[in-house]
Amino acid sequence: MVAYTTRRGALRLGVLASVGGVVTGAAADRAAGQQGRRLEVRSTAAEETVHYEFVVDGGVRKVRDGSRSESEANDTILDNGNGTVTVRGTTGNERGDAFVVDGGVVAFRRTGGRSAFSILLDGENVSIPELTGVEGSTVRVLSTTSGEQVQYELGVDGVAWKVQDGSRNESEANDAIVEHGDGTVSIRGTTGNERGDTFAFTGTYTGFRRTGGDSAVTVEVDGRPVDAWRSQGGDAGNTHFNPGTDGPTTAPDRAWAAEFPEARSRSGAVAAPVVDEGVLYTATDDRAYAIDVGSGDVLRRFAYSKTGVRARRLAVDGDTLYLCEEDATWDDGSTGPLRALDATTGRERWRFDPGTPRWFDVRVGRSRLYAISLSRLYALDPADGSVVWSAGDATGSSGGLAVGRGAVFAGQAPTAYDRSDGSRLWSGPGTKLIHGVSGPLVLASEIGSGAVYGYDGAVGSWRWDPPYKHRANWTGGWALTGDTVLLTTDRKYPPEVNAVVAVDPESGTERWRDEYDEPSGDFDHPDRAVSGVSSDGRYAYVQQSPEQYENRLIAYDVATGDRVWTVPTETAVPADATPAPVPVGGTVYAVGRSRIAAFRN
Repeated sequence: MVAYTTRRGALRLGVLASVGGVVTGAAADRAAGQQGRRLEVRSTAAEETVHYEFVVDGGVRKVRDGSRSESEANDTILDNGNGTVTVRGTTGNERGDAFVVDGGVVAFRRTGGRSAFSILLDGENVSIPELTGVEGSTVRVLSTTSGEQVQYELGVDGVAWKVQDGSRNESEANDAIVEHGDGTVSIRGTTGNERGDTFAFTGTYTGFRRTGGDSAVTVEVDGRPVDAWRSQGGDAGNTHFNPGTDGPTTAPDRAWAAEFPEARSRSGAVAAPVVDEGVLYTATDDRAYAIDVGSGDVLRRFAYSKTGVRARRLAVDGDTLYLCEEDATWDDGSTGPLRALDATTGRERWRFDPGTPRWFDVRVGRSRLYAISLSRLYALDPADGSVVWSAGDATGSSGGLAVGRGAVFAGQAPTAYDRSDGSRLWSGPGTKLIHGVSGPLVLASEIGSGAVYGYDGAVGSWRWDPPYKHRANWTGGWALTGDTVLLTTDRKYPPEVNAVVAVDPESGTERWRDEYDEPSGDFDHPDRAVSGVSSDGRYAYVQQSPEQYENRLIAYDVATGDRVWTVPTETAVPADATPAPVPVGGTVYAVGRSRIAAFRN
């Protein structure tokens, strides 16, 4: 295990899975002072076993008292070297393992086996959320068609339970929660006639699949529709993954194309778009735009706060559009402000102008807005733009930003910060650019060699050893779907191929690869002839450019790597690299130098 610097007593990273996925909790504070408590993991099924792992911020010792629940030689306690210990064990056949814990349990997961199990703390049954003090999320499936039903399956990397509160949207007896014994849960249910089903979960929501019925449906997580692309990486985790949509199953038609002539003659291409509530937002050097996703009509234009700036980074949250304005010449002078605009009228709600050089990214979180510049990381109140906290050691010359699991991962260290107060949780050595976070995995790549690293978000140790030795395309060349890491590679670094690859998130080993021929013609960047990648869980979407002005949109089967369909986009390739396609609402949006095109069946 690689040594990392961790702030003792502050491993409060996000949510927790009782049946898989390393999840961390907020128990360190709650459990402070509760020393020497007996923790027992007990199998509740005959002739079945369970393998488990948990992390304690403090010390752990085995209980050897001759009982059916004493810990055994196959149970191990590993000192992580940062004030935490990891316990790994196996029990089964209605027996248990007991330990004395001196500190808070901050992570727990099942690592294998099929036995159901219970957890006892000082003899009392506790759930994993209760053990770690983690607040759960809710997922709701709503029928929106009168007289019709829908059968469905939801995926969770974590633990889930029914919400039965007497409302029209409570889960019912015909809904089932199935634990697969590998850290994932399937929720299978039926609803209809403008009613719904609601479930609570801790962990990561991984997607919706219709298994029958004709009712139209809306899926919400924590009260928000999941079929959106609110940050340029898709979500706060920068995953380039939208589990709320079903993309085109056959070669789609081009529904519309929006032209931005000023982008042809300016220093940069059209900004990667964001989408929410039926409106797509993008920007050029001159202004930002709101576009109707159905027709492609321009609804509104937003002027910048002053001349000589552009907004390459933007985010949207319902009726608020966030623009990070910066010097269009890319010098290291002062940026423009981060502005919050009324997405309907364009009226400025607030602005934040710290005077620091160059904005690099902005993410919409649950209750905070996160922005990163050349010199600082900020957590802002989205209501008025006031600073909740800031951190000064997060960034480098091109700092990455991803939010998840109760933490903010940022910069080139890489570094994890507590989402509530900005205190540092851990940091790693070297210059590695943070890409995204999904479940227990934090993805980063080494600046220079381009090797891709997988980190454990809870403690900062490497999950992949060795790292994946291919450079990810720097303009969104990754998608994290929970059970697959998708990458697009370029020829700038060994093995010098333009390719799309799928990687196992646990081990970093390659599952499949599809390589492209070297582009021909007068090509600005032949080493970057493949765009970033995005996914809806079933398909992976990329743009590939065999010629300078010939661009095509390709859909891959995530499981097999087979090409499902290919269509020409008729969008010129940007000067540097092409952003990832954006899958929302059954449509895939392809981005070119001066055009955004919508493709749907």
